[in-house]
Amino acid sequence: MTKIAAVAASVKDDPAVDPAYPTSYDPDTYSRLRRIALVVGGVGVGLLLLFGLVAYAVIANSMRGIATARSQEVTVIRLLGARGWMLRGPFVVEGLMIGALAGAVAAAAVAGAWLLAIRFESATYAQVLPGVGPTEVQYVLAAVMAAGLVLGSLTAMLGFRKVHA
Repeated sequence: MTKIAAVAASVKDDPAVDPAYPTSYDPDTYSRLRRIALVVGGVGVGLLLLFGLVAYAVIANSMRGIATARSQEVTVIRLLGARGWMLRGPFVVEGLMIGALAGAVAAAAVAGAWLLAIRFESATYAQVLPGVGPTEVQYVLAAVMAAGLVLGSLTAMLGFRKVHA
């Protein structure tokens, strides 16, 4: 942080610097902006963890309900000598499919929000997401869909295990 002030002072009067955009380094302003960014990031991480826990609870409870509804079939398969993974497999596949569907819906919502922001940014005279282009959005969409797949299959596997443990 201390070197930024020296660099800003050294280039302030340089003829190569555009006079329309003067250097205005203020250490207090930038430290406050950094603190605000850290607080907002912390709140975002907290909300992300909260949403993850809620999604885990909802999916795990629905898998437990499905396993309870099929308890007679599971008992018959267990009595026939099926191994644990054979009992858990259909539930994990079902959780994987539900997670894939949820990930696809979430990805569609993110893509739609990005497209709306890009479409109406000239009408609102504000660039909502500077530096966010199609490549970054594709990475986010892939991450959201992968998170849905992992969360769906993992909670199905763990939720079914707790029912029969």
